Amino acid sequence: MLYLGTSKIGIPAWVNRAVAEADARIAIGMITPHVDAGFTGGAKIILPGVCGIKTVDAFHARAVDIDPNSLGRIESPLRRDLEEFVGEKVPLLFIVNLIVTPEGNVYRCVAGHPVQAHRAGVAYAREVYGVAAARRYPIVIGNAYPYDQDLWQSAKGLSSGDILTADGGTLILVVAAEEGNSSYPLLPQCIGEDPDLLKQQLASGTAEDPKAAISGVFFGLMKRRVDLSLVSSGLTQLDAAKMGIPLYSTVEPALELALSRLPPSERKGAVAVLAHGGTTLPLLPGDQA
Repeated sequence: MLYLGTSKIGIPAWVNRAVAEADARIAIGMITPHVDAGFTGGAKIILPGVCGIKTVDAFHARAVDIDPNSLGRIESPLRRDLEEFVGEKVPLLFIVNLIVTPEGNVYRCVAGHPVQAHRAGVAYAREVYGVAAARRYPIVIGNAYPYDQDLWQSAKGLSSGDILTADGGTLILVVAAEEGNSSYPLLPQCIGEDPDLLKQQLASGTAEDPKAAISGVFFGLMKRRVDLSLVSSGLTQLDAAKMGIPLYSTVEPALELALSRLPPSERKGAVAVLAHGGTTLPLLPGDQA
């Protein structure tokens, strides 16, 4: 890795030396909604795509500090920062980015300028992954499919569900988690921590597992805004106790409890169901232009 300094928002850039010293760089990738950078693709393949672990951790830590959920926001602060840094320090000559349907078929391909071509691709990605929603709902039942093999990946469903759920509402996250909590053993504990404390640990470099702490901040901030429930056969009650989130084996009891909190006159039409939450981008009325 070659150290190229820090971005304007303080991300230290340790870039793969072969990439940094190349005469020309052509980026090949795909464009999908992304919780931190708005969308994948473009210059993100450089920062943090070919960077060292310090850069990757700093990238995600800055994301939750600035805005924990930038899903679908192409002008997110992190996207602007990475594009500016890459343009100055490790400029791309050309990009080739695919937009692929959830079934794995090629929908469009964009090629050319690393920002202009990327923005054209984002418009196509919104056509594929964007789903119009009339409003935010008091109750949302969502999942993270197809990214739901464990607790870590299932956080993707939290991003899309967050957009749809009204303040003070209930988000019921259905998590397959066939591999349980196999990736990051400290994740349930971090989810149960105070997010402000986790932010302090990340800033001071004292977090025992930075990746788990970053995800814990996201869950923790969500728990302040909405009531979270989990439905899973892959997670345990011990996991749930550490997270401070109720765990159910089926959706029905979680839904019944959420409905009981609403006045009877508000229950009709109160529930939204978000399938394929790992790839879906809910578009509220102000986002549908």
